[in-house]
Amino acid sequence: MDIKDQITEKLMETEKKYGVKIIYAAESGSRSWGFASPDSDYDCRFIYVSRLESYLSLEERKDTIECELNPVFDISGWDLKKALKLLKRSNAAICEWLLSPIKYKEEQSLIEPIRGLIPYCFDEARTLRHYMGVASGKLSAIREKETERLKTYFYCLRPLACCQHILEFSSFPPVEYASVIGSISIEPRILDEINKLLLLKASMKEGERIPKNASLLEYMDKAALSIEEELSRMHGNPTQQNGLLDGIFRKTIEDAWI
Repeated sequence: MDIKDQITEKLMETEKKYGVKIIYAAESGSRSWGFASPDSDYDCRFIYVSRLESYLSLEERKDTIECELNPVFDISGWDLKKALKLLKRSNAAICEWLLSPIKYKEEQSLIEPIRGLIPYCFDEARTLRHYMGVASGKLSAIREKETERLKTYFYCLRPLACCQHILEFSSFPPVEYASVIGSISIEPRILDEINKLLLLKASMKEGERIPKNASLLEYMDKAALSIEEELSRMHGNPTQQNGLLDGIFRKTIEDAWI
């Protein structure tokens, strides 16, 4: 049984165990971003729909399911209501799930209207802050040490590239790193350095380290400073699409259990 079949089987077991309907499941993290190591685990994330009576209950209920966590699989999901609330706030994680190039399950008639909400809910400043928050911690680690995990470089380079895409196009960036850097303005010498590390990443294990790359560190420092300057002039723009979101929420619950 291959990996996709194993994940599909675990999703079916989850539906039966919790009495929910999984309408979407996709890869998240390094495999979806296109720079997995040979020993990277499989980060499957899913969206599920509970029974109508669950949403009408006065009782507070859990809105996440963690069904598998081991060195090979990291499988968990969010309830539809939680997913839509986060999408309304332009949450980058749910947007990346919905746009992942690696899908394990997809009820297209149910998920396409939800995916179509991304442009309506997109908040440029909030999404920039998310990606800069990710990049800043990794950049600090790279600055402070003479060697660092190769993984750390890409966990800084990718969010910085996502920020640049947002600033250039005012839209949510592609999930795959190659697509992001292919969409933005970047010096050829820096692109060459990145491509060399991408080839290296495909053959190195997660914990392996590389010496400090001065060229990339300089590039990342300048990019981070420029993005922070842009952010200082921005204000959030929360979505007003409440009616649209509520309508899709109700229709998805109804259609999921037909």
